[in-house]
Amino acid sequence: MFERDVVSTQVPLRAFINAQKSPEDFYNNFVAAVNGEPSAMKLDDKLVYPVLSNIEFYNLYRTIRQIEKEDREFRANQGRLGSFGQEMLARLAMLKKESIVRGGIKVQQILTTLDADINEALVQQTEIEVDINMMAINQMTEETKRMVGEASEEEAEVVTSGKVAVVGDDTEVWPFEGEYWRDEISYYRSMLTSQCTDDSFF
Repeated sequence: MFERDVVSTQVPLRAFINAQKSPEDFYNNFVAAVNGEPSAMKLDDKLVYPVLSNIEFYNLYRTIRQIEKEDREFRANQGRLGSFGQEMLARLAMLKKESIVRGGIKVQQILTTLDADINEALVQQTEIEVDINMMAINQMTEETKRMVGEASEEEAEVVTSGKVAVVGDDTEVWPFEGEYWRDEISYYRSMLTSQCTDDSFF
């Protein structure tokens, strides 16, 4: 979902930004893209909306459209207006150029900020994925330690379940559980006589 809705827009966004050479290009080509002109670069609605919803850009766009309207009216009456008409057309042309430059700078700022926001979102997504993976690894590690610990406890129980007789440096495992078989006492006694000479030991 994130990759489809956000990341997929970054490639055309950067292509559009890199293709512009001046503020006038940013404004004119953005407006052309919004109007769906055949020769214009395509921009997704997700890229268009942040610009169109910006109040400063909207006011500049309306100003430019108003200038264009007045320019058409002066040209239509240029013969009757004479030099005054010429002067007004020059002023309108200068005002339109300045407004387009300001509008283009605003488009550039908004789209560049949007590109930076997408990068930040990608970084955050990567950090979240790393955290999730680390949590999974930690859980697996803890589970492994728990399983190894249980196995060690079982081994310890097996070792301590036998009876061990220790005399000096000699050790013998007593294999009989529950009761001491009298007929085996002589065998074990013969092995201990080198350390215990008192016949009353058993």
